This record gives sequence, structure tokens and C-alpha cells, in this order.
Amino acid sequence: SSGINAEWPLRPGADETPNPKSISLTDDIEQIDRENKKEKLKEKLLLGATAAGGTTAVAAGAASVPFAMGFTSAGVAAGSAAAAIQSGIGSVAAGSGFAIMQSIAATTLIGTALPVVIAVGAVAGTVTSGVLLHKHLKKKKSTDCDSALIPLL
Repeated sequence: SSGINAEWPLRPGADETPNPKSISLTDDIEQIDRENKKEKLKEKLLLGATAAGGTTAVAAGAASVPFAMGFTSAGVAAGSAAAAIQSGIGSVAAGSGFAIMQSIAATTLIGTALPVVIAVGAVAGTVTSGVLLHKHLKKKKSTDCDSALIPLL
């Protein structure tokens, strides 16, 4: 007999059946690889959500400046910073910075509280995704340390 097992041809010339422990170890390695890929995807998604939320918060915050200064869709709000500026400059020249700010506020959603609402929501989303990312990375770090110690025990 040549010692070749015809029922289990792993490779040409294989003369032994595979060790069941080897198959189990291979399955374990493949499972760990799948779990690592899932963890990396989760990290990327949380990082992306944090970055997107932060970017949205900055953009919405910047867009809310005219509203915060008192430029509204109905005109300059009484008692606002914009009203104080207008009283200081007197007649507003067409094309001036003041006129442009009022025009933007009067013709867009910037002259409403919407950018403020968006900014607050974006900050909340950014904080939430940032906290989740921190917890995920902290858990991963402790798990990595624990698994590194297992062979030493």
C-alpha cells in the first residue's frame, strides 16, 4: 500500500488524513478574521459618523451667525447686534457686507433658527458617536491585552 488516502485528497501526494484539530484551528482563525473585519468596519463607521457630525456642526454653526447677530427673514431684529451696527452706519449701501448679510438672511433658511437647530443636533450626534467610538476602542484595547496574556497563564 502506498499510504495514500484516496478518500481525502488534500493535495497531490497527501498520505495522511487531516488532523481534526488543524481543521478546528483553521475554522477558529477564519472566525477571528471575520470578527476583526467587523470590528474594523464598526470603527470606520463610528469615526465617519463623528467626522460627519463635527463637520455638520461647524457648517451649521457658521450658517447661524447671521441669525444670531439679528439678521432675519423679516429684516433686522430690534435690539440685536445687527440693529446696533445698522444704527451706527446709518444708510446701508447696496452691496455692503451689511446688505449682503441681510439679503442672505431674507432669502434663505439662514435667516431662521434652522441652522441653530441643525448645529445642536449635529453636536449631539458628534458627541454620541464619539463616546461610542471611545467605548469601542477602550473595550478593544482591554480585550487585546487580555488575549495577549492568555498564553502566559
